[in-house]
Amino acid sequence: MAFDVDGTIETSSGPVTVARMNELAHMGVDIWIVSPSGLSPNRRTTDPTTFPEMINGDRTANLQAIKKRYRDSEPNIGGPLPPYFWFYVSDNKDYDAAKQAGFSYIEAAQFV
Repeated sequence: MAFDVDGTIETSSGPVTVARMNELAHMGVDIWIVSPSGLSPNRRTTDPTTFPEMINGDRTANLQAIKKRYRDSEPNIGGPLPPYFWFYVSDNKDYDAAKQAGFSYIEAAQFV
């Protein structure tokens, strides 16, 4: 599950709480940050998180790079990835970026 930061996560006035992200991570969901924001919960001075980040490209490239990371970690599959669910949570309405990367877009305000 990938997250935009600015306007999405509570550390940048967004509706998604860090507590919820941590809860999902503790349930076994892989949480990724795909926005190079100084307001990332990973950059908090108090109780920073340690979610992996993929922030070097544009949004589509970052999302695709996450999938590549999983594909590279399972070299014996030799074909499509196993049936993972790919979700991208944002407030940017970047539906096309999500679609091009093969992620389902979730509007931050609707994420509960």
